[in-house]
Amino acid sequence: MWIITEALLLGLITGGLGGTFFGKLVPRYSLGDLGNALAGVAGGGALSQVLFTLMPILEKASSSSTTLSFAGALTHIVVGLAGGALLTLLIGKMKNKKTMA
Repeated sequence: MWIITEALLLGLITGGLGGTFFGKLVPRYSLGDLGNALAGVAGGGALSQVLFTLMPILEKASSSSTTLSFAGALTHIVVGLAGGALLTLLIGKMKNKKTMA
């Protein structure tokens, strides 16, 4: 159970960082600091869980018997960053489309 908890925690934290970074990098799609962070947390956690559920080979490669391996942690970090940035982008695009209409 600890492996799943550690992996989810990594996805959530790095998702928040990814959303915040993306919002600063592309202000057009920014949701504000808090919005970017919340969208990032949701996106990072969700993509991390979905990806590792659909692709069990990643879960086997990312963990050893008791702890998360370095490669596994790095994979969760990258997936969390990408998920956070992606959900922030999608929500930012919807927000912009709504204000233009």
